[in-house]
Amino acid sequence: MPQITFPLLLLWIALCAWQDLRQQRIDNRLTYPALLLVLGWLLIQQQGFTGQSLAAALSGLVLALAFALPGQIKGVFGGGDVKLLLTIGIATDGLYILWVITFSALGIVLWLFLRSRLSELQRQRLQCLAPGLASEPGPLAYAPFVLLASLATCLMRL
Repeated sequence: MPQITFPLLLLWIALCAWQDLRQQRIDNRLTYPALLLVLGWLLIQQQGFTGQSLAAALSGLVLALAFALPGQIKGVFGGGDVKLLLTIGIATDGLYILWVITFSALGIVLWLFLRSRLSELQRQRLQCLAPGLASEPGPLAYAPFVLLASLATCLMRL
């Protein structure tokens, strides 16, 4: 079953990333059904959505909470970002979520460096196409970096 469920998880992350890029938020209509699906799967199947053990899925949940809640409390993460990480944590395992968080952080640092080098015209174009990545002082869309990090982690685990 993981052959089917993992691409579904990546597709869902891509939808969240698209919405975060365009609207600078992830709607609850996207996050809650996925979170309930992976939790229900875990309870019914006694294994994670992508085929890992119950203990591995719970370790992913704990690590996602450990990294996401401080960001939520400090106002760095929105609620959608927290639910995104929780869903990924439960659907995968602790090691996967650690790699996703690490690669996301590296991607954000790289993006902030590259964004500072854009011309004014490029910034205006970016503001039209992806407001979640263009705002200088405002919040940065986190889900696109989670998508790229998830893909990088998948490639790394092959």
